[in-house]
Amino acid sequence: MRVLTGQAKGTRLRAPGRAQVRPTSSRVRSALFSLLPLGSLEGMRVLDLYAGTGALGIEALSRGAASVDFVERGRRQCTMIRENLATARLRERTQVYCLSAHKALSTVAGVYDLVLLDPPYEAERVEELLASLAASELLSAQATIVLEHAWRNGVIDAPPGLVLQQTRRYGDTALTFYTRSEPS
Repeated sequence: MRVLTGQAKGTRLRAPGRAQVRPTSSRVRSALFSLLPLGSLEGMRVLDLYAGTGALGIEALSRGAASVDFVERGRRQCTMIRENLATARLRERTQVYCLSAHKALSTVAGVYDLVLLDPPYEAERVEELLASLAASELLSAQATIVLEHAWRNGVIDAPPGLVLQQTRRYGDTALTFYTRSEPS
């Protein structure tokens, strides 16, 4: 698995040999970043929940994001994210939190322009996490949330505070994009 473009283009990232983590394929990563409604990632703050290997957040950094906070529950994966950041020479604009995505919403600080969610395909409580994120003060007024999920599981409706913008399918993988709703 390699970084696709930007400052760290071509950098090989470590991925676990076992099925503990399902890294996002290069096809889906490429599509995700080309579909972002915000255009350039330049200067954006990114939150990578269920970070796994860190590939999505590292790709965002390589493409110009100002900073990325990585959240991953597994200790081994947290170590792998730190190693991948060092290999890509992108550690200085990052923070790695080794805790659950749900707990992270009350732990991380700041306002994010982009939130990347790549939970295990069979993860429970994703709807609850989206609702908590929408109700939090973690999202900028123009924030975009991208949820990677199994196509077969269907699309999660937008909770109050978010608007579902689009869903794209790539084999069994789907990307669903949400944005902040306009205040009424």
